[in-house]
Amino acid sequence: MKPNKFSLAFIGCVLVCLFASTARADSVTVRFDELPDGTPVNNLNLFGVTFGFTLNGAASTDARFRQVGPRNQTYVQCPCLEGNAAGVLGFDFAAPTSTLSFGIARVTNLNLFPGATIQLFDGGSVLLGTFTIDVVRVPTFNFPEGLFSYTGVPVTRALITFDNPSAGLRFALDNLTFDQPAAPVPELATLLLLGTGLAGVAGICRRR
Repeated sequence: MKPNKFSLAFIGCVLVCLFASTARADSVTVRFDELPDGTPVNNLNLFGVTFGFTLNGAASTDARFRQVGPRNQTYVQCPCLEGNAAGVLGFDFAAPTSTLSFGIARVTNLNLFPGATIQLFDGGSVLLGTFTIDVVRVPTFNFPEGLFSYTGVPVTRALITFDNPSAGLRFALDNLTFDQPAAPVPELATLLLLGTGLAGVAGICRRR
């Protein structure tokens, strides 16, 4: 006997439930030692983030991977991203991230209030907020540093400018951490619904 429209629709729903899933975010950390020494960061894509670096409004290679900067601090452990503090550093995320953090150090022996300004944008390029980060020297470390940490409305772009560039000509950035969608994992409710659907199909087949 041919299946009726009801049974075909039911089976279709079961198949949809089978592939329905929830995207669970994994945390990704870029340590800036993943690429060869001196790789320019501008226009580089890695782990779902595209980097940009401009100097005086023009693309620049004066920010590079796997550089030696302030060595091992609390938030910055070189090799790290090191560059010209007169430039602007950008992160464009392939998928929105609701968490973002990184450490910044400045090559100076001065405390800087602030040491950097961060602008965050959503998927429509709307400014979500402007944040500042102080870099402060402690007796056990050579260079002032600070940690930027954000949790909130999903971000697709971040722009970083370095305040008082003449007071600290170079910057170091490390441990860029953000959310990256993981492979879909079926929800428990989806699996239960699938089981109920299969039981219903089996009941229809038995009655026939």
